[in-house]
Amino acid sequence: MNLVSRSRALTLLGAAAALAAATPVRAQSVKLRIAAVPTDSYAEPYYINDGGFFAKAGIDVEITVFPTGGQITNAVAGNALDVGIADPIQVGSGFLRGVPFGFFAGGMLYSTDEPTSQLCTSKTGPIKSAKDLDGKTIGVNGLRSMAEFATREWLRANGADPEKIQFVEIPPSAMPPALQRGTVAAGVVSEPNLTIVTEFDVVPMGKVYDACAKYFYINSWFARREWLSANAETARKLVRAIYEGARWANAHRPDTLQTLAKYAKLDLEKIRKMHRASYDTLLDPKKLQPPLDIALKYHAIEKQLDAAQLMVKV
Repeated sequence: MNLVSRSRALTLLGAAAALAAATPVRAQSVKLRIAAVPTDSYAEPYYINDGGFFAKAGIDVEITVFPTGGQITNAVAGNALDVGIADPIQVGSGFLRGVPFGFFAGGMLYSTDEPTSQLCTSKTGPIKSAKDLDGKTIGVNGLRSMAEFATREWLRANGADPEKIQFVEIPPSAMPPALQRGTVAAGVVSEPNLTIVTEFDVVPMGKVYDACAKYFYINSWFARREWLSANAETARKLVRAIYEGARWANAHRPDTLQTLAKYAKLDLEKIRKMHRASYDTLLDPKKLQPPLDIALKYHAIEKQLDAAQLMVKV
C-alpha cells in the first residue's frame, strides 16, 4: 500500500469509528409475558401497550387474553406468565399457601364515586331487593374472589342470607345474556358490559363493592418473587412503564375507550357514557388491605394478612 492509499484508509477508518461512536446502540427489547381481561378494570395492559409505554421502556410484551382475572394467578403460579394483574384476595390466598407472589405496582382503583361494577338483575324479573335473592343463584366473574365476597357482605347488610345463595362463575361478557335468560337471578356486571345491560333488559340493583370499602384496589400488578429478584432491572423498567401508562390512561379516556372497544369487540358509540376505571401510580398498602379483611371474614384466607407482607419493592 502506497502512502496515499494508506492515508486514505486511515481517514476512512477514523470516520467509521467516529460514526459508530456517535450512533446510539439500541438495547435489545426484553420479552415479557403478561395478561389482560377485556374489561375496563383489567384492560390496563392494553392501554399501556397501545400507548407505546412498554416499547418506550424497551419491553416487548406478549399479552394473553383471559376470560376472568382469577385465572391469571394460576398462570403466574405455573410460570406460564411472567407478571399479571389480580385482586388482593387471589394473591393473598396463594401467598399463604406458599406460592411466592408479590405485588410490585398499584393497579385499578375502585371508587364509589364512579363504580365500574354493580350487582344487576332482570328488569322484568321478580328480584327487587337483596332479600328476594335468598335461595337463588348469583353470577360472579370468579369464585372466592373480590366480587363474591363483596356481594356476600352487601347481601348480609341488606337483609339477605348469603348462606342460602349459590354463587357460580360466569365470564364478564357472558353475564348480561345470562341475566336475560334467567340462568342466574343476579350477577356482578363490570364495565364495559355494565353500560350496555339495558339492551338485555337488565338493571343495576346495588354497588356491592361499597360493602368492602369506598376506595380500594380491584387489582394490582404482581409476579413471583424469584422472578422479580432475577429480573430486577426489567421490573423497574416495567414499573415506570406502568405508571407512565396509568397517568396517560387517566388523562386520555377517549383514546383508551377506543382501545377497549377494539379488544372487547364493542360498539364505541354504545360505551361512550360508561363509568371509567382509574389507575393508581403508587402501591399503597391501605388500598390493598380492605379486600384482605373481607376475605378473612369469609374464610377465603386462613389468617390475618397485613397487606405490606404482599408488597415487594423493585
